[in-house]
Amino acid sequence: MSDKNSHLTLLIAAFLTSTFIYSVNLWFSMSSFYLVLSTILLLSVIVLVKGQLFTTKKIDFGSILIIVLFLFSILSFTINVEDVNGFLSLAMWVNRFAMFLVPPIILLYFFENSNISLIKKLLAYKFAILILLSLVIQLTLIRIVRVPDIDVYQVLRYGPPRIMALENPYETGATNFQLAPKNFGYGHYAYGPATIFLFLPFDILLGEPRYLLIITNFLAAFALYKISMRSWGNKKISQIISLLYLYNPRLVYFLTFSWTDGLIVSLLLLGILFLLNRRFILSGTLLSLTVGVKIFYALPFLFFLKNKDFINLKLVLSGILTFLVLHFPFVLLNWQAIYNSIVSINVGGETFAQLQRYTLTLATFLDRQFRYYPPQLVFPLIAMFAVVVFWLVIPATQNLAKTFAIVSLVFVTAVFLGPIANSSYYFTASQIILLAIAVSGRKKLIYG
Repeated sequence: MSDKNSHLTLLIAAFLTSTFIYSVNLWFSMSSFYLVLSTILLLSVIVLVKGQLFTTKKIDFGSILIIVLFLFSILSFTINVEDVNGFLSLAMWVNRFAMFLVPPIILLYFFENSNISLIKKLLAYKFAILILLSLVIQLTLIRIVRVPDIDVYQVLRYGPPRIMALENPYETGATNFQLAPKNFGYGHYAYGPATIFLFLPFDILLGEPRYLLIITNFLAAFALYKISMRSWGNKKISQIISLLYLYNPRLVYFLTFSWTDGLIVSLLLLGILFLLNRRFILSGTLLSLTVGVKIFYALPFLFFLKNKDFINLKLVLSGILTFLVLHFPFVLLNWQAIYNSIVSINVGGETFAQLQRYTLTLATFLDRQFRYYPPQLVFPLIAMFAVVVFWLVIPATQNLAKTFAIVSLVFVTAVFLGPIANSSYYFTASQIILLAIAVSGRKKLIYG
């Protein structure tokens, strides 16, 4: 019990350090640089140190998680608010008022009962109220910022519908000079084929890709709740863990600007939930879809195979088949277009070279501190070297929480050593740690 407490304590610490990597600063900063190192150190201790780490007294993890959630709600209100002078739109007023209500409702988790009828009702329905407030916050956000000034939104809004005209979204002026005179509404389609089919209905029917991201945010919270209930067997803790996702300090920011890592996390969590329910084909399909959004996430996700329960024939075959079905048509149509869109353009050119120097990587640190920026060829070599070392050094495990800690460790390290590291990448890593917390309860998970 004491050993489990020590690991869970370190997991919560790693979750906080990884969260504040991107919550405090979206781009490179020395504080975030050291938070990356802290996260890597904490995860390394969890993964590599054998036996009991240290002895602990009885710890009320429920109360700790409530405090974290309360701090998240305040920080989310603070760092995501766009201050304006003068007239507030109705959407903005409702959004800020909903954010204002969240912290006091969260504090109700510290209380069991009340003689005041209103408070008694609030205590009974606090989880439902917080879910509703989160929905209101997310829906009003996309009314406040109707068209984000960012290329990601244009890509997801105008890329997928081209399929309906039997056009290849990966073929633009950036990948085919003959198409340069045409305006497709975006520069190049930087995401995997899974996004084309997942965002397509929302682009066509609603004209707004972010509705998919809102739906997947709540699916992620649902999956976390169900997984936590299986592990913890405690409604309050399971609710708090799911709310930690919905009230993550930067989730609403990522939603506003259409960043897709919330979609990836949702697919991953649902895949794990189906794995626990022995639905291996669905699990393999969903886990493969995560790679179908951002293919370079496949590298850290390979470390799921450090747990032999992921080496299931149905799971593996369904994952491979899904990957091939998604990618093969576009490779067959024009393999250069899809390669250039997803890989080549994103790690080359003057524009992305400038962007790389603002993201949180080791290379940016070297550039800022010593005025030396490594050649592009160095990044894949050093990342692959680190992955090979991790594979050789990290032992196999059947502990699910440790499996997720391993994946997150490799994820953070590979991103940090890579050519570019947007804040959303670290968000994904931090949510994998939250998943590790979700499966760190007292009950043994039976699956596989």
